[in-house]
Amino acid sequence: MPGKTYEMRFRSPWFWAFAVLLTAPIAYLTVGQPWLESGHFSLIGVAITAFLALILYMAGTMRVVARVEDDALHVRLAPWGLLSTTVIPLTEIESVQRIHRQATLTTGYGYRLTRRGMRYVVGTGDGVRIERYGRRPAVEIILGEGAEGLARELEGGMVAPVGEYLDDNR
Repeated sequence: MPGKTYEMRFRSPWFWAFAVLLTAPIAYLTVGQPWLESGHFSLIGVAITAFLALILYMAGTMRVVARVEDDALHVRLAPWGLLSTTVIPLTEIESVQRIHRQATLTTGYGYRLTRRGMRYVVGTGDGVRIERYGRRPAVEIILGEGAEGLARELEGGMVAPVGEYLDDNR
């Protein structure tokens, strides 16, 4: 029986202002100006503008999704999920700690590979750090309000108890 799905969305009001301020001049230079000068659009300009808008849209709608199944924890960074999906069997989990991370102080937003393991970050907030048996890399998932629930749900599938709260921002 599947457990609950925990999710945290990227929320940053300045990001959309940045996206518009970045896309508008590029759209003008690659699409608008050729049309004003020659009366027709540049297909390359339309493609460049559309690609930039798509990348910015995907970055702005980014979210971390963690789901506990009967035998494993599934974590992905959506909508990019194809390359950033991690499956952790519950039997591999050695310990779970609650953590607090500030995205701007810890390598930024998104899926990160660090010397200490993997990190899923879409904002500042509480999360869980999952240590695995066999010296496998740790996994950090920043989920905000859902971190406590995920930690408690994982506690049922592992041997060691949930660890104390950690705030080291490394």
